[in-house]
Formats: sequence, structure tokens, C-alpha cells
Amino acid sequence: MNERMVDVQRFLEYCFLKQYYIEPPGRAGANSAHLLDVINTYSPEIIIKAGVGSGALLVEMAKTTKSRIVVVDPSISIIRKFIKNYGSVPEIKDISFVAGDFNGFPIDYYAADMIIAIDNISFIESSSAIDEFRRALQFEGILYISTPVLSTADEEGVFDDYMRMLFPLHNEFYMEDELKTVMELNEFNLVKGNTESFSETASEQAAFFGGLYDDRSSECAQFIDSRLGLLASCYGFNNGSFSLPYYSGVFRRVKTDDVYEKR
Repeated sequence: MNERMVDVQRFLEYCFLKQYYIEPPGRAGANSAHLLDVINTYSPEIIIKAGVGSGALLVEMAKTTKSRIVVVDPSISIIRKFIKNYGSVPEIKDISFVAGDFNGFPIDYYAADMIIAIDNISFIESSSAIDEFRRALQFEGILYISTPVLSTADEEGVFDDYMRMLFPLHNEFYMEDELKTVMELNEFNLVKGNTESFSETASEQAAFFGGLYDDRSSECAQFIDSRLGLLASCYGFNNGSFSLPYYSGVFRRVKTDDVYEKR
């Protein structure tokens, strides 16, 4: 495991402890509704989830689907804590866990009918992870991605600059169309997508990230003041609160013949 992945593991463990940023309670209803609808629509035999996440969504999946669920997570600690926290849930015994990272996905070629990646592609090495997801998926398998995205009017990526101040591991949030293009270039066709907005406060963000990294709240407040007009127009910033776009997309891995025909 490389140094960056060690840092990612540490961050995932912190998220699991705090129940924030990855599958937070404020998005639980939307995440659950969209994901379970996709699972019910395609009835995948084998589902691979990239990360335990907060744990609650994984439990709901186990309770509501007959699919075999395999979870890949870089942190053995998270896996053990999840099993301890939810050990009384009968369906948990049917989940398989694999300790491993997303850039060297420990899943065989074409082993998965569906892969799920929620709230993590903005800080992992997304290009290599998506390559690995494609490798592990059956042809015409489903990749489900949920992630914050930039406002289409934020052409300079101002919100990305803000996030990097708070969160050293942050790479970038794609714009919705950029994400679709990236997926198409990686041999995934869009089936359907949905964008909603969720509210987050600057003070909550600063407190969360300040608990793991250096406290940058003062610097971030100055940055917000300097770009207040854009943040207000693009992200509805008002009284310390952002309205952040959040995209959930269903992508189908194309057949090799389809790729060659397009070329």
C-alpha cells in the first residue's frame, strides 16, 4: 500500500468514526432510494462495494437484496468495527470482506455484475480506480457512482480550491458533464443520472476536517469572503451554508465489440 493510500485509509477510518462526509446522514435517504432502485432494476448476482462507507447503507443493502455482496476496504479496522457494530444483524454474516485498496482492486477480471463507489472518487486516484472497476466488471455490468460535483458555472473550480484548503487529500470534484465524459472514455455508457442539492455549513466542514488535519477555518473564512459572489451564485452560499450539487450516475460497461465499432 503506497503512502497516499495509507493517508486515504486514515481518512476513511476518521469518516467511519465521525459518520460524516462519506454517506452522511443528511444524504442517507437519497443514497438509499437511488441505489436500491438500481439494484432492484438490474438484480446483479455479485455486487462489489468500494468501501464500507458509513455502514448503514451496507446494512440496508444486505437486508433488502439477495445479491452476493463483497466489500473491498483498505482498512481492516473499519471492517472489524463494522462487524462489531452490526454483528446482531443476521444478514451481515452473508457479506464478504476483502482488505485492499481501490487502485489495485483485489477482485478477479469480470467477477462483478455491479460495482458501487459512493463519496470517494474525489480523493482516491480516480483514473486508476475506474480502470480497475472496469477490469473487474462483467461486460454490460453496472458501475454506480455517487459524488458531489461542481456547479456548471464554477468554471475556475473555486469550490475545489476551497476543499483543498480544508482537506489535503482532495483531488477534484468533476462537473457532471466532465464525469460523464471521463466515464465514456473509460468504456462506460451512461444509463441514467440524477442531480440533487444538499446543504452543508462551512463551520461543520471546518470542524470535521480540523479534527484530522490542521485547522484552516480562519484561512477558509477569508477565502469565502474573497469569492463570496461566486459562491453565492454557484452554491447558494448564505449565512454560512452551501447548497452543494450531488450526482448519482448509473453507467454500463460496454462490450469490447462496441468499443471497436466506435473506433
